[in-house]
Amino acid sequence: MADVNKVLKNAISKIRPSPEEKKQMKNAMKHIIDTSTPIAKKFNATPMICGSSVKNTWLAGRNEFDLFILFSASVQKAKLKDYGLVVGKEIIKNLKGTYVIAYAEHPYLRGKIKHEGAEYDIDIVPAFNVKNPAKIKSSVDRTPYHVKFVKDNMQLSDEARLLKGFTKGIGVYGADVKTQGFSGYLCELLSINYGRFKNCLKDASTWRAPVVISLNTKIKKEEAFKKFKAPLIVIDPVDPNRNVAAAVSIESFYNFVAGCKDFSKNPSSKYFFPDKAKPYTLSEVSKELRKRGTRWYLIKFKRPDIIDDTLWP
Repeated sequence: MADVNKVLKNAISKIRPSPEEKKQMKNAMKHIIDTSTPIAKKFNATPMICGSSVKNTWLAGRNEFDLFILFSASVQKAKLKDYGLVVGKEIIKNLKGTYVIAYAEHPYLRGKIKHEGAEYDIDIVPAFNVKNPAKIKSSVDRTPYHVKFVKDNMQLSDEARLLKGFTKGIGVYGADVKTQGFSGYLCELLSINYGRFKNCLKDASTWRAPVVISLNTKIKKEEAFKKFKAPLIVIDPVDPNRNVAAAVSIESFYNFVAGCKDFSKNPSSKYFFPDKAKPYTLSEVSKELRKRGTRWYLIKFKRPDIIDDTLWP
């Protein structure tokens, strides 16, 4: 059996951004803020980079930003949609990038830009600059407070990277509707709660749904079960009325538990870097269907130009 410490050391050496990558990221963030500040200022708004890059928990090779444009809470919701697109488009234009319009609670831009030879994905999201995260006007208004909480409380960034890399490797990383798994913020909170990745593995190996975790809010388990009907309940330290793990399905929950158990018994790099699945060829599919004595039809069509969360359901 492989030594767990050697496996984790090897994993972190691959998923931790190199000093050069960190320098590039820092320069890119400065360039984005310098470019977006005067544009946002025209609307009395402030740009803020959110996401794992600014929290120092991002994985190597994931060049992406969430640029929030924070508008005054006095702005009407209908105006926020319009202003957000106007500001976002001008920012992308000045960054010499490309974009598509995506939709969540309100429209935002998903763009691609280049800086110092590297390409970056950038989401430009309009939000309200609320003074109390418990009194938000839109669902994304909490995000700046999430960033602050993680930056103030994260002691071991590499441990968060290990948890993100592990969940990604076993196929449960991402809160999108396709994956229904662990968001980056959820992984960061679990890392803050447990400290070491190995501590999280040990405890999660014993989980049985429902599980309740609260970092700074006292809540009885029975109360949490009644309030949040989910296999994993992680109380948002920024807003106690929100379950950060709401997206985690029962399948993803137990896949994570099983992954923790299996890794603990037999540590291996494959949990972080699994072999790429080889797709079946048409002849192999045809052969299997002939065994069943059934006919099959294949319809191929062009993918619509929409984001995955809209396409998948």
